Amino acid sequence: MESLKETKKRNSDEGGASPKRRKSRRAEPLVDFLREKAAADREIRQQELREKQQEQESQQQMMKAMILQQQQMNTAFLTVVKELLDK
Repeated sequence: MESLKETKKRNSDEGGASPKRRKSRRAEPLVDFLREKAAADREIRQQELREKQQEQESQQQMMKAMILQQQQMNTAFLTVVKELLDK
């Protein structure tokens, strides 16, 4: 009987490639599950990034509003001080 080593050597001498591995039927559901999980994780991550971006934009608008309010208060204060100095 021919040994595995001899079979591989004979196949390589004949120019044949080594036998390809067959996909396991048990691995296919696992691969499908991992592919679906990766897609779900990617979607969750994208949603988190969108929410974070919206939160940052909201904070930026709030800061702009606070700066504008502060500038208006400063202008009003300067106007009152100027009127008092003019008297």
